[in-house]
Amino acid sequence: ATINAIIHSKAKPVLCDIDPNTLNIDPLKIEEKINKRTKAIVIMHYGGLPCDLTKVISIARKYKLRVITDAAHAIGAEYKNKK
Repeated sequence: ATINAIIHSKAKPVLCDIDPNTLNIDPLKIEEKINKRTKAIVIMHYGGLPCDLTKVISIARKYKLRVITDAAHAIGAEYKNKK
């Protein structure tokens, strides 16, 4: 569903590997996917476990990108002691 939202907005999704321990996007793999046409980093929190937002936001700031999150699969999750 997350990818469909990108496709329906006429953008081209570029998939990134996941961390096998969390099944969330692997922040260490994000930068190798960024190019001059990249506009945003879209992350999906998976299985009630939030992504490492600190690292993702840091990368986004470095490249002046937006961060879009899909938290539908993380209902009730906490990140840094916040819901």
